[in-house]
Amino acid sequence: MNFFFTPFRAILGSVRILFRDKEFRGLLFLVGLILIIGTFFYAHYEHWSKLNALYFCVITLTTVGYGDFTPHTDAGKIFTIFYLIIGVGIILGFINVVAKHATKQYMRRTEAYFEQSEEFIEQVVAKILKKQTNKKR
Repeated sequence: MNFFFTPFRAILGSVRILFRDKEFRGLLFLVGLILIIGTFFYAHYEHWSKLNALYFCVITLTTVGYGDFTPHTDAGKIFTIFYLIIGVGIILGFINVVAKHATKQYMRRTEAYFEQSEEFIEQVVAKILKKQTNKKR
């Protein structure tokens, strides 16, 4: 059971660290805002359900673009042009901040692992040397 909860705790700890960063919180707010704006725009002007509008916003801003939904009104097409230009930049900035934090955490954990490994190796070498000096006496 502990096997399942250990990675979950690590992820939760990483999320806590992310939320301490003002840049992350600001970009998360902008991502949420741009998704809400897009969802309501497409729901109103393209007459899509809110779920379909949100789905379109997410697949568009992540540049997946399955093509199953496309704007049909001129207003929808014009909005989509600016929505993509602004939204993709915000999404990329958000992903960049998350990746930066992930890299920092990886480096911290790697450094801690190397420090522990060095200490362990030093202890083993000290024991071997101690045994050799005891044998010589």
